[in-house]
Amino acid sequence: MVIYQDRSEILNLYGASFDAFFKTWASSVVDDIVDGSKGDAPKISGLIAQFFPLLAGGVLDDSKLSKNGAKEYLKLAVEEAVNSKMGPDGPEREKWRKTAQYLCLVSLDNAFQDHLGNMDSLVESVTLRGYRGLDPKVEYQQDGFELFKGLQG
Repeated sequence: MVIYQDRSEILNLYGASFDAFFKTWASSVVDDIVDGSKGDAPKISGLIAQFFPLLAGGVLDDSKLSKNGAKEYLKLAVEEAVNSKMGPDGPEREKWRKTAQYLCLVSLDNAFQDHLGNMDSLVESVTLRGYRGLDPKVEYQQDGFELFKGLQG
């Protein structure tokens, strides 16, 4: 139900409210990339290029940046790239919004599909825990809830 609410929210945002949503989404993607990459500058650059192709080509060449420094630097770079891609108000910006909306939905759908795959793997894991005397149902509920919290960000 939560995933459908998120999809509905994305589909029902228009104009400036979608622009603000997308910038917030892009900022959270940068946070997730930097946090998940553990300071590995080449990995961060590769993931940034994957999510934000305009920034491909070693946007983070200085591996001496702190984690927070890298986040701030990348957030500014992403915001500039998004602003340049948005363009002025008019038909071009509306076309950009539709494309960005589609990308947000695909990203959400892919994350949910990955979550469902993780839940399938969890079944096998908690079955093995049953041999250690743990209640598989309780283990599945607890770990499934943690996975879902991770999906929500």
